[in-house]
Amino acid sequence: MRLPAAFTEGACFVLFQRSHRFSNFGCRQPVFACQGVSACSAAGILNVAACTHCIARDPLNNRAQLFADVRTYWSGDAVKEATGYAIEGHAKDADGFIHLINSGAAALDYSAEARDANGAPTVKAWYDMTDADRAAILKATDWCAADNGYFRGGGFSSHYVTNAEIPCTMLRLNWVKGLGPVAQLVEGWTVALPEKVNDILWKRTDYTWPCTWFAPRCDGKEGSPFKTAYDVMNNWGANHGAIS
Repeated sequence: MRLPAAFTEGACFVLFQRSHRFSNFGCRQPVFACQGVSACSAAGILNVAACTHCIARDPLNNRAQLFADVRTYWSGDAVKEATGYAIEGHAKDADGFIHLINSGAAALDYSAEARDANGAPTVKAWYDMTDADRAAILKATDWCAADNGYFRGGGFSSHYVTNAEIPCTMLRLNWVKGLGPVAQLVEGWTVALPEKVNDILWKRTDYTWPCTWFAPRCDGKEGSPFKTAYDVMNNWGANHGAIS
């Protein structure tokens, strides 16, 4: 039975331990992390070979999955009004970005502190992780006490920001009446914001939770679910996704 979060402890430390790429004993393949929703079980039964709703494993690319709420849409105008900053790059192309945030269950790999052969930020397969990658990821993460408004039993939440632009795909498994399980996905990029802008927007939600800004790949076509970042969020099945 799943209890309402307000009456339980924040188990995010347990979730992150199972979903990211290393533990106290070194690198290892991630196992599983979820928030007790039926799509997790369905995905396990179907053995979907990619990241599904709340599944923190990916047999296709051996990279950890970022589980997050699809929480808030920020338009360019709203960001400008709140912070004075004019969005650019992929965020400007999408007319904004989506705040992906959850109470600490996200894999620590998405601090994007690991580096590829060219020194660029990346999320690595577990067997490519180095000691330097692990040290950098842990250094970029701290642990905040759970908000008693959500978790009366206490607990801790990881706290980091995806401070890099990396390509990724967001996916979830929806249940459609009369049809069954239907996968929904969108490609895009994480967005790196100036520190001051990042903090202002982040504090509009919950500053104790890990934070990722996501600009989907949009086509600008009228009536398309991919017209803008807003349309992507407005057509999303529910407020969760797995990002790889």
